[in-house]
Formats: sequence, structure tokens, C-alpha cells
Amino acid sequence: MKIGILSDTHGNVQRTRQAAQLLKAEACQCVVHCGDIGSESVLMVLAELLGAHGIPVYAVLGNVDQSLMQDLMSFPSSTGVHVCGRRAELSPEGKKLIVIHGDDTKFLDECLESEAYDYILTGHTHQSEEVSYGKTRLINPGALHRTATPSVALLDTNTGQVAFQALFQE
Repeated sequence: MKIGILSDTHGNVQRTRQAAQLLKAEACQCVVHCGDIGSESVLMVLAELLGAHGIPVYAVLGNVDQSLMQDLMSFPSSTGVHVCGRRAELSPEGKKLIVIHGDDTKFLDECLESEAYDYILTGHTHQSEEVSYGKTRLINPGALHRTATPSVALLDTNTGQVAFQALFQE
């Protein structure tokens, strides 16, 4: 399964739109948002460009989403966008992955040390990264806001290949 990964949109609708179009063009079958969504408008763009086309989106909340929690958590899943709270566990094609924002470093360390997951998808640092810890691979797609190079990541769970894609900057 090809999974698109984005994070730290911080309400930036224009870059979210660009990222969603890129992930759709890359034939992602599922998209995850690793938190710091920043506004309901971001979810609306993801619903319009991905969810409405049968590409499910799973989003977790980050530290900047706390004041928006009620609005974001009540976003209708009928749009294809599922807001999962602070974490989401998915099992695409037999692979076990967890999506978290990464600001809770104690929980992140526990996930890494447990080696219970094939993949940990995280954000928060605004830095793209792929690192292996034992059998677990941590993937951070970078950020779409407050970064010199906005980026997303693509994960192919069949091959294990990870690719980072920079967005075109206007």
C-alpha cells in the first residue's frame, strides 16, 4: 500500500492543497496527517481532494491543536477524513504502524523501545527524517509550514521504500 504522509500544516490551506494534489497524483491509497493541523479548513481541503475521491485520511492532533480539539474531533468522518485524537494505529497489509505528533517524547520513546510497530509516523520537529530503531522505522515527513523546504513523504508498505517530496514554492 502506498501511504502519503504529511504533518505540521498549521492551518496553511494553500500548501495543504498542493500536498494533497501531489499525494493524489502519486496514487496514494491512504494519507496520514501527523498533527498540528491548525484549522478545520485544512481538513476540508483534504476531504475535497482526497476523501471525496476514495482516499481515506487519518489525522492525529498535535500540540497546537489543543484549542481546536472540539472542532477538529467533530469533523465528519463521512468526508473520508478521520480525526483520531492524539494517536492512530493502522495495520495496512499486515504492517503495524502508529501515527503520533511526536511532542510527547516520553510516549515516542516508549513506542520506539517497544519495537511493537513496523513504522512510527510522526511530525513536530519540522525536519524530514527516516531512522531505524531495531525493527521499527520512524518516518517524519517534515512540515508544510514554518520550514525552508515544505515536504511530504511517501511510504510503500510492500517494498518498504520511503521517498521525500519537496513542494514547489511560489
